[in-house]
Amino acid sequence: MELAQDVAARDPRGLLDLVRLYTRPIQTELLLSCAKRPPHEGKAEIAPHQLFMPSARLVLTSHSHYPQLDETQFEVDLAKDPILPGPWYRERYAKALSEVGSGKKSGAWEQDGNHSVAAILPWGIACVFGGNHSIAAGILAGEGVVTPCEAWDMSGLLAKVRCDGIHYVEIETGKPICKMHDPKMGAVFEIGRLLEQHQITPLRRL
Repeated sequence: MELAQDVAARDPRGLLDLVRLYTRPIQTELLLSCAKRPPHEGKAEIAPHQLFMPSARLVLTSHSHYPQLDETQFEVDLAKDPILPGPWYRERYAKALSEVGSGKKSGAWEQDGNHSVAAILPWGIACVFGGNHSIAAGILAGEGVVTPCEAWDMSGLLAKVRCDGIHYVEIETGKPICKMHDPKMGAVFEIGRLLEQHQITPLRRL
């Protein structure tokens, strides 16, 4: 968080790049898992309630308990924005990687009805619910823009919880909720607080 504070003091717009920095290893692990594991056993995509406190009570972390936004006002750029697909079926993955993208059989990446993505604000993280394999192909081809099917403002979670580097802690009582399962996502969580403070909005707004 010292790096985040330094970035925020210089130009808080750089905080969006830090969110990309800390989520990129997680994205890469998801993209690689289908190659590293037995066929059809790649890691599943990460749902919104699993981003920060996967072991916490669902009523606190479920995106559906927070305000829903107009999803048509957002665009997710597959080449740069933090989007977390889980391509799990090796045969489908191979087909998507070999066919999707400029110059390949199916041509440049385009959104279709199979692509289901939820944008989670204020972090600008996109969670994938459908089209995992072709979205992964778009990420690796460095092309494609997707309009989310849902967008949720989970900034209310920041008003209830803080991450102290070891635990997620209930602000009102000071009691630990659960252990921080991933330091990268713990940092992202608190960067969301800085994004809120500096009124920096992620993702392209239409």
